Amino acid sequence: MAKTDRVSQFEFDSIQQIIASQAKNNPFKCAISAPGRLPLSYAQLQALIEDNLAILNGMGFSHGDRVAIVLSSGPEMATAFLTVAAGATAAPLNSAYQAPEFEFYLADLKAKALLIQVGMDSPARLVAAQLAIPIIELIVRSNSSKSSGLKSLLWSCPYATVV
Repeated sequence: MAKTDRVSQFEFDSIQQIIASQAKNNPFKCAISAPGRLPLSYAQLQALIEDNLAILNGMGFSHGDRVAIVLSSGPEMATAFLTVAAGATAAPLNSAYQAPEFEFYLADLKAKALLIQVGMDSPARLVAAQLAIPIIELIVRSNSSKSSGLKSLLWSCPYATVV
């Protein structure tokens, strides 16, 4: 295979296009896994991104809008990042930050929203409220190896601090 053939084979404009290509060509191949959790295939990941991207767009967010994400490290952070990055500018923030750090980063980013898991105790909530930044709460379905549930992110309505 010539060098130019190899390069053209991997030309994509976005991560979303790479995932869509994998979902088409390798739909059942594992895209994301975590210990004690059921794996998420490329087809499932593509569906998850499309479903939640439609919700994000329905909330009025689009490319260029900065959405801060405060979640613990893990598959939820990975899938939330991929979803937000498909339709807006994803800005993951360290969930261990304290209020002064969240205030600096949320203001500096000019975040249009904060995406945070339902029930997550974080000073990011208070700071976002003080800065009048809408909060999008994330509900995570159980996806343990003991559950038949499919890994999924369910986006609640925007601007709510409690679901």
